[in-house]
Amino acid sequence: MTYRPAIGFIPACTLVAVFAMANFAIAGAATAQVTDQRRANRRAFVEDLLRGLIESQVPQQLPPRQVTGRQPLPPGRQPIQRPVVEVSPDMLAVRNGLSQMAGQYDGLIRELQTMEFRSPRIRPLMADALQVRAAVDGLARKAELYPRVDALTADYQAIDRNYRVLTHRLRETGQMTDACQRVLQQIDTLDTQLCERFGIRPQIDRRELLRLTTTLRSDFQHTLQDLYYESNDQPELRPALQSGKVLLANLNQATGLISTADYEQIVAAYQGCHDQWRDFNRQLYRFPNQRIIRDVQQLKSTGAQIQDLLYLHSEVDREYLQFLAGAVSSNAAGMMNLVTMTHLLNCPDPV
Repeated sequence: MTYRPAIGFIPACTLVAVFAMANFAIAGAATAQVTDQRRANRRAFVEDLLRGLIESQVPQQLPPRQVTGRQPLPPGRQPIQRPVVEVSPDMLAVRNGLSQMAGQYDGLIRELQTMEFRSPRIRPLMADALQVRAAVDGLARKAELYPRVDALTADYQAIDRNYRVLTHRLRETGQMTDACQRVLQQIDTLDTQLCERFGIRPQIDRRELLRLTTTLRSDFQHTLQDLYYESNDQPELRPALQSGKVLLANLNQATGLISTADYEQIVAAYQGCHDQWRDFNRQLYRFPNQRIIRDVQQLKSTGAQIQDLLYLHSEVDREYLQFLAGAVSSNAAGMMNLVTMTHLLNCPDPV
């Protein structure tokens, strides 16, 4: 391999020869009487010699090293042509939808900031809204890097799940302004369109729903047992007992759908059972009983948890409120009949 010296580098033997000739010329000038013209000629000779030696090294120099940028390709080698992947129409629609959704979330957050000063129940939900807004913004940036929607399906499933929980909690507060309701409707429309693009159906926690439904069935069976015992003394409770058995059979069928059916089928089955439950309650309201009141309250509590899990709006049951008011009035009257003023005065803490 031939060694090529760097720019401005001259072999040591060459430099020694040059300086020896220069010294010889200078020594000769010292021993002889020379004129100024001859001294100038010798200096010019030495300079020309050095210049020639330096110029003779220039064709052998390596090209300057490129510090930054791509290295040049070897002769005859063509650059690699990367295939251009066309963006699918679904991805274009998803990018547009995410951009619009981010803008709607900005409007939602502004409305919540205005409402949180008047409603303490809105304030804890502000952090959830900001979290969903940040997730939408991050997914919008990620969508610019992928040509197909398949790579983003899991990410949007998480956004859709968190968004449904957020909107359900906001509407359950009962303190939403008209402007906030309009923003939520626009976000609902965009979310529906994006779910269709991703092929996502409304998501539910099937394991938790199965647990709550099993608890509801167990509590309802206890209610039917209490009705059976009470019907021995009150035969007018027997029609309610028969209605309860039919409702229990429908509830068992609805429980079997949780593992296999889609969201719409589960909601339809639950709403059917809920309508039967309200008719069953109307029959029980006519027979106030402490044990039955306790059973009804437990069933209502479990049913409210199932409604939250299915993202269903809880309606005000006015008949149930009347039933509770009557129960409270009855308990208060019974207390006044049993507790005397002497007992109250003798209490260590009357409050």
